[in-house]
Order: sequence, then C-alpha cells, then structure tokens
Amino acid sequence: MRPFLFAIVIALVHANAVSTLSAQDVVANDPKPNSLKVATWNLEWFFDHYQGDNSSELSKQLSAPSQEHWDWKVQVVASSIAQMKPTILGLQEIENRKVLEDLTKTLKEKHGLSYRIAYVDGFDRATEQEVGILFRDGLVEFSRLEQSGPMFRSQQYYNLSKHIVARFRWGNEADVEELIVVVLHLRARPEEAELRQKQAKLVRHWLKDLSRHTSNIIIMGDLNTEEIAGDLHADSDLHLLMSGTSDATDDDFHDLLAHAPDKQRQTHLFLKKQFDRILASPALMEDGPGRDLLFQSIQVLPNLNIRGGGIDDSQTHWERYWQLDPLERDISDHHPVVAEFLFTP
Repeated sequence: MRPFLFAIVIALVHANAVSTLSAQDVVANDPKPNSLKVATWNLEWFFDHYQGDNSSELSKQLSAPSQEHWDWKVQVVASSIAQMKPTILGLQEIENRKVLEDLTKTLKEKHGLSYRIAYVDGFDRATEQEVGILFRDGLVEFSRLEQSGPMFRSQQYYNLSKHIVARFRWGNEADVEELIVVVLHLRARPEEAELRQKQAKLVRHWLKDLSRHTSNIIIMGDLNTEEIAGDLHADSDLHLLMSGTSDATDDDFHDLLAHAPDKQRQTHLFLKKQFDRILASPALMEDGPGRDLLFQSIQVLPNLNIRGGGIDDSQTHWERYWQLDPLERDISDHHPVVAEFLFTP
C-alpha cells in the first residue's frame, strides 16, 4: 500500500473510533445539588507583584509590591472563600487569569476545595481591571457580549469593558435546570450615572437573547450604583437594569439586597454604599414545577473581609494599604455578598 493511502486509512479508522466512543459515552450534566450559593466580591486591586504584563501606571502603582505581599493577599482571600464555600463566585478588580489560577491553587492545596475558572479578557485600558468567575460545577458555556454598529452609533448604549456571561446546567433528561449568570463591573463615581444608565440599557438588550435559553438569570457584581435597596428612583441606573425602559413588569428583576435586614446592606467598607448587588429574574423568586431553583436568603459578610479591629479611615486604607500590619489589613474595600438558592423538591 502506498504511504499516502495508508495515512488515509489510519485517519478514517481513527475518526470512526472517536465517533463510536462519543456515541457510547455521552457526557451527562452535573447532578443537581440540594442548594446553590451564588456570591459576588470586588477584591480591590487583586494584582500580583509582577508588573511586566501591566502597561498603565495606575495598575503598576496598585499591584502587590512583592511576592510576599501577593502571597498574603491570595491566602487571606482563599481563606474567606473557603469559609463562604460558594458554588459560583463572581469577582471584580482582578488582574488576569493567572491571578485566578493562583487563587484556585491555594484553595485546593490549603483548603481542599476544587474550583474552576471562567475568564475572558476585557478592555479597560486605564485600570486593566477584569472580572471573572470561580465555580464548583455546572458550567457549560461562557463568553463576552457586544453591541452592534447601529447600536453604538445611536449613542443610547455604552460598552461594558468588564463583564462575563456564563451558562450553567444541572440534571438530566426531563429534570434539567439551567442558570445564566452575568457578572458586571459598571462605571464608578456618582457623576458617571448617565454612562451606567446606558450600560444598564445594553444589558437589558442582551437579556432578550439570554432569556431564550432559560428564565433563570442572575445579574451580579459591583454595579457602583448610588441607589438604595428598596427605594429606587425612576430611570436610575439600577432601575433600568432591573426593569428596562418598558412599562411591563413581568420581566422585572428583584434586588435581593432588599431582602437583607436594613442595617446589614452596606457593601462598601467606608462609603456606606450598596455598590455590590445580586439581581434575580422572576423565575428564581417563584416555586415552579419539579425541582425548581428558588431564592432563599442573602447576606453581606463583612466578617470575611474585615481583619483585626478594622481600619475605618479610608485614607489610611487606600494610601497606606501595604504598610499596614497584615493582622489589621482588611482584605478589600468591598464586602462579599452571598445569596442562597434551593432546588425545591
């Protein structure tokens, strides 16, 4: 047999073997857990000490100053996550995939917890901050979304340089439940409210397509909103994100922070703000047929963020962070927020 014919035969045999193997070993979804913990946490400049991959002066200035300092940050963050044990954790102000790999390695080696990573590069060139997701199981897809050329030219929307969309699926055959999680980090500062409104409109546009997969959708992250849970102003950034611009209310999202006690809703360390939110679609608030995913509770967890006596001076925290005693150095200027959902019987 000629060599090139032999190569073709080998290729065909290999292709048939792969096809047969795929048909026999259909990969099942992860089984439905009894409960689901979904969390969000802005880690405040979770940047390692290596600056060779940083281009902006701001990111270089606020990176960890040494390997020792970086190791400390990874270990204290991992320790808090290990106490939280979220199924899905959305993170903001991370540097890149590598820092998430450092974190998952520490979670495995120090705490025996296995997490995987969903991450896509964004394009915030000024800060070089990114968002990402750590998850235990269930992920089937993740990506970034964009606006079209006509949408961009309309000036009604504003790009989200820091976001990720992930789709999860649990169960098999007739007992399958899906969940879409959108992790955001919106524009900061009160004076940027108009840009956040345009970002919110863009997310609502994306929801039209996302909802075709499932009615179970969570939007979470550092929304930088000035709005107070349970007391929204019409056409504010958070109101637009939850309700869009239509008069219909059947697709309005629920601000889960409004279900926390009034005095336990502050998510920023100093500013007495509620920047960090978890928003749930209506389907997650109502018990449907079968083993349905249903919201149970939400908590802001300052105890997993504040160390020692806590530094209540913002200037000290922001300007002298790495000079503080590690035992007194708070992890972030944001607290983690955790919501729990049950798979109802």
